[in-house]
Amino acid sequence: MASIDDDKIRRRLAPFLAEQKITEPRISTSQASSRIVVSVAPRGREILHLQEELIAALADLGDGVVVELAQSA
Repeated sequence: MASIDDDKIRRRLAPFLAEQKITEPRISTSQASSRIVVSVAPRGREILHLQEELIAALADLGDGVVVELAQSA
């Protein structure tokens, strides 16, 4: 699987995050076996379907995309 960097993920998600008014997401990626893990901290916003919508936004990257939501401190 080709390497996907944080900037590429950030660019891909930018329109969605702007629509949800999430202005300062924390996005990080890592490659463990053939999986890409994307962590997004919505800065205290509680959005019930955010995880599913983010997975849909990244669907063309393959089935190995995992989206984790993290609470901001």
